[in-house]
Amino acid sequence: MYANKNLWKGIEEDKLYLLACDAFYFTISTHTSLGYGDIIPKSRIIRMITSLHMITVFTFYFFIY
Repeated sequence: MYANKNLWKGIEEDKLYLLACDAFYFTISTHTSLGYGDIIPKSRIIRMITSLHMITVFTFYFFIY
C-alpha cells in the first residue's frame, strides 16, 4: 500500500498500521457519503484518484443492486 502523510490532510503518524486504519476510515466515510472532512486529499492527483474510486464504487453498486 502506498501512503504518504504529506499528500493527506489529517494524517499525522508514519506508522503503516495507522495509515492503513486511516485509509480504511477515509474510504468508508467517503463511500457512505458522511464526509466528515477530517482526512482530505491535498494534491490534485490524489483528489483525482479518490474521485475515480468513488465513481467506480458507485457504478459497481448500481449494477449489483
